[in-house]
Amino acid sequence: MKLLAAIMTVLLTLTAGCGGGAAVDISGEEIAGYAMVTIPAAEFEMGYLYKHDPSIPDNVNRYFGDEQPVHPVTLSSFQIGKTEVTQDLYERLTGGNPSTFTGADLPVTNVGASKALEFCNMLSESAGLEPAYDPDTGKVDFSKN
Repeated sequence: MKLLAAIMTVLLTLTAGCGGGAAVDISGEEIAGYAMVTIPAAEFEMGYLYKHDPSIPDNVNRYFGDEQPVHPVTLSSFQIGKTEVTQDLYERLTGGNPSTFTGADLPVTNVGASKALEFCNMLSESAGLEPAYDPDTGKVDFSKN
């Protein structure tokens, strides 16, 4: 979960053109009608340098072991959906809709990790691309298109 938060921070920083630099071009493509954006490669420092502060309550003044040490992380460029996957798109590809609250334009919900990977493979195949994910292991084959 902390890695996801760190990645989202990087994405927000990149898309905002942080630091007074030029805005980052995040234009992408469409895959089977699903708009994608390209997130450029980036480096950032991940982790938390813990220093005890007695003025902060103990339930707040703590850290988790996986937050240390602070270390550099390099992300390769990748594409991500411009919006959440809609129930309409999910149902068109998979034939089902597991969402509790339904509506064609609402984000699909109640999708576990393996089903999400299966969906990504179906989206790739519908666009004539090779599926890259192994839903059983969660591994990705980066040699796929």
